[in-house]
Amino acid sequence: MRLIRSADGVKAFWAELKPCDHVVEMYEAEEDFVSSLESYVRGGMAAGDNVILIATKAHLRALEQRLSKAG
Repeated sequence: MRLIRSADGVKAFWAELKPCDHVVEMYEAEEDFVSSLESYVRGGMAAGDNVILIATKAHLRALEQRLSKAG
């Protein structure tokens, strides 16, 4: 198990994954989860990939706010 505590660590984690890898993530705080979610969605969008997201309303709102702030 790896503990990732920074945005750069999250980016590096996602960059290491191969297309068929499976991942289970656990977070100490909601903020950590939303940061990881944002990084995942932004990475997919930047690569021109389709991004499918299944999220609670609260998580979706938090993600939308972050994405809106950044443009």
